[in-house]
Amino acid sequence: MNILQSIFTDYYKHIIYELHPRPAVIENVNKMIHCGDSSHGGAMY
Repeated sequence: MNILQSIFTDYYKHIIYELHPRPAVIENVNKMIHCGDSSHGGAMY
């Protein structure tokens, strides 16, 4: 997990419940958090 993934993971609840982002933003944050994760279709090089 890189530094941005750990920051977004730590503040995920704050982002969702206090900032009330649009659904597209939530989708992109979830994609970024799970990027490279093999359980979400990540690729191994």
